[in-house]
Amino acid sequence: LHVTSKDDQIVFLRNLIEEVESIQGPYQAEFNIQGTPLAPKIESGHLSLENGQLLLSIIRDPIRNVNFKGTIKDHVLHIEKMTAVSMEEKDFLEKLWRFLNSLLPWTKRSLKEGHLFGRGKIDLSDLNRPGLDLALKLDEFYVDYFIQNVKAVISSENLTIKGRDTIYVSGDLYIPKGVVEIDLDQIARSVYLSQEVIKPEPPFLALNLDVEIPGNFTVTSSPLNLANNFRIVFMGDLHISMVPPSDEPSILGHLEAISGKYSSWNQNFIVQNAMIDFKNKIPIDPDIDVVAIKQLGNKKFELALNGSVSNLNQQMRVFENGRELALSAFDKISLLTLGADVSTVRSSPDSALRDIGEKIATTSILTAMERGAERFTGLDRVEINASGSLVNLSRFRLNNGLSDASIAFGKYLTSDLYVEYRTRFGENIPAPRLSWGAGNRIGLQYRINRYWTLDSYYEKTERGNTRIRFGLNWEYSF
Repeated sequence: LHVTSKDDQIVFLRNLIEEVESIQGPYQAEFNIQGTPLAPKIESGHLSLENGQLLLSIIRDPIRNVNFKGTIKDHVLHIEKMTAVSMEEKDFLEKLWRFLNSLLPWTKRSLKEGHLFGRGKIDLSDLNRPGLDLALKLDEFYVDYFIQNVKAVISSENLTIKGRDTIYVSGDLYIPKGVVEIDLDQIARSVYLSQEVIKPEPPFLALNLDVEIPGNFTVTSSPLNLANNFRIVFMGDLHISMVPPSDEPSILGHLEAISGKYSSWNQNFIVQNAMIDFKNKIPIDPDIDVVAIKQLGNKKFELALNGSVSNLNQQMRVFENGRELALSAFDKISLLTLGADVSTVRSSPDSALRDIGEKIATTSILTAMERGAERFTGLDRVEINASGSLVNLSRFRLNNGLSDASIAFGKYLTSDLYVEYRTRFGENIPAPRLSWGAGNRIGLQYRINRYWTLDSYYEKTERGNTRIRFGLNWEYSF
């Protein structure tokens, strides 16, 4: 059977590969098909596609600039050309930094950013069971795997896909940037949920991937989850494996926090230490160890989260002038959220309780504003510090609580370079505005490697003084 096709759209591939929605773009195909209806094979022919788009059901945006050229001889498709582009959209700061960086003679910026290159062959002696032998190279290739709320930029020099009844995927992956939005409650529930056991059928999938994460890998909760809201930047190394016939991957390795913030009990905690340990558990159920602190006056609150995701424990310690206070769990929570222990709150007048309510409402509003701003601006960090209350419960209206507030905007220009701009609102009537005269600060942090960091900042204080600092930091965790 001789088949010739020339068109600008391929939609029938979904019948063969369910993840492929469609391929758009001018293509030419010519096949000589032999065999039987139950076991067809392509003996010879050719296939080409120019400047096409590949739409996958599991990835949000189409893969662009798809170019493919291959010749089939003796039922083997020899790939002569296979390229594609998927590039993360850059904001103004990233574009500006990349432009300035390109002017430096000693920098070596890749000209193929966002590109995928492939080579290899495919055995088509049985179209129902094609044999793959592919080698892929990715250069900051962007993937938005929206089904699992994962966005990542991936590079690899040696990714291979081989096999017929079992597809072996192996190689080294480098992820300079990524964001994972997770729901801890949903993960904990899924560990215990009984699912219908479906016997896997060929083709099986086997994974053997080494993943390096140098930094700028953010693990975050949903912006709408104000009860337990977190955003933590991690670095580390992972090994991902999957052994057929199992269809569940296992992960070995650990991630260590660079920075982060955790909001709970209507307070914002600064993450001091955080670690996620993966121990090859199936289903995936990593161990978590997080220590976050909050300073309120002369009292320091230390919040510790530890245990597996399916069995997470939370403990709180309260220190005053360096000494731990012996308080009940209820008194600790009351002291943190309400500013007084339970007995004091019970005897407080209505005005004191109203002040407490205004503080709680202010914290919730600021958390929602910060997370919403991060999502819609693309910034890696937005932080608002306001000493005044945003809510007046006695008059049921909003206050002008930002008149003495400060706001910080942070952005990773690369996986190693972080820039932050902090400014204050001027006390202007009728409304505050951002003002250089009210005090501003510009900071840069460059991570040399896992242990060494360079940081510096230029600051103009509220009194008009100027501060400049350069620092070299070393940190080792064990």
